[in-house]
Amino acid sequence: MILTETRKYDSSNIRESEYDFNSKELNLTFSGGKQYKYINVDEDSYRQFSTAESVGREFIKIIKNKFEFKLIN
Repeated sequence: MILTETRKYDSSNIRESEYDFNSKELNLTFSGGKQYKYINVDEDSYRQFSTAESVGREFIKIIKNKFEFKLIN
């Protein structure tokens, strides 16, 4: 069983994501280097975001302002 999944993106805004399937936490690293943790992200939302042609657009549509988050660094 996969516990976490890490993906790197060729995006102008988002560099990398790491999703924890157990805790439903999504860590995103943005191009500027800031990292945020999004809490209680359901797997369907993560899959839709992470497999999108434009992860930046899907981030705005699916993740941003929909899930609680905190700055990691």
